[in-house]
Amino acid sequence: MEEVFPLPKTGKAIGIAYCPKHLVQLTSDRSLPVYECKGVQHRLKRANKKLELRAKVAKKRAVVVKQAKNYQKQKHKVQKLTVKKIIKKEII
Repeated sequence: MEEVFPLPKTGKAIGIAYCPKHLVQLTSDRSLPVYECKGVQHRLKRANKKLELRAKVAKKRAVVVKQAKNYQKQKHKVQKLTVKKIIKKEII
């Protein structure tokens, strides 16, 4: 196992403040980027398209949407992704 040595102390202090644009703003004019949930947004957009397709197929087969199993499964996936997106936005 490799041994890790601590860095020498500089004796300098830094200030950290919350900034809505950058999440964290440091006194040294550096900022940490906001975590964006683009992956979830992209998956949600794709899942919604798939849901519309499932509805179209159910309509073509003359099946009531409430009884179309594939539509219901896809609807459940969209709901889960929507909840995940809301949770990620609350964290930010």
